[in-house]
Amino acid sequence: MGRICVSLMADTVEELEGKVKRARKAGADLVELRLDYLRERDVDIKGLVSSFGGPIILTVRRKEEGGVFPLGEDERVMLIEKCIEAEPDMVDLELSMGVSILQKLLSLCREKGVSVILSYHDFDGTPSWQDLRGKVSAMFRLGCDVAKIVTVAGAISDNLQLLGLASLHPQRVVAFCMGKIGILSRILCTFFGSPFTYASLDMPLAPGQIDIVTMRRMHENLARILNTEGD
Repeated sequence: MGRICVSLMADTVEELEGKVKRARKAGADLVELRLDYLRERDVDIKGLVSSFGGPIILTVRRKEEGGVFPLGEDERVMLIEKCIEAEPDMVDLELSMGVSILQKLLSLCREKGVSVILSYHDFDGTPSWQDLRGKVSAMFRLGCDVAKIVTVAGAISDNLQLLGLASLHPQRVVAFCMGKIGILSRILCTFFGSPFTYASLDMPLAPGQIDIVTMRRMHENLARILNTEGD
């Protein structure tokens, strides 16, 4: 049974702290703090990370890939650098940021001992198998620890493509589909090799995202069925 990462957003640090406690109580294995949602700008990120304890992913998602950061790209990159300096377990960077800036941020991550998720989101559909594999190869060439591929499912077969992608690189690729049709791959991706999947605490942060309690229950039921069949 795979790990579940709960994505969290809040307007204030105080609200975020409360949600982290609730997520851990609900059984989250790790949490993703979506700092692009924070309205507070002068945040002690290092203090934020150290006060939570447990595995944490820091993300400042760009608008083009579902983020809500209100300032420009230069300001966003500066905030990402502050996130890396805070030495969380992982940071999530988009492949679309470009090679030069990614190399700079990846170098800083290696210096600070921070693992890197390189991500790609497609809100229009699911690219071809060749394109998906090409994205993963590009991410690995840049030196990421985990490649994350998320697309929108227009058909059940799109789920199979993403699950197949996860199975090619066990524990190195998080891959699933968004949308109602993609819920299947969100649930199954850890059974196909993804190191973790994503769930919400209450309000979903992406199309088709289900809550941590439902995800945990489905994982436990699936694990029970698979173990029974093995007997």
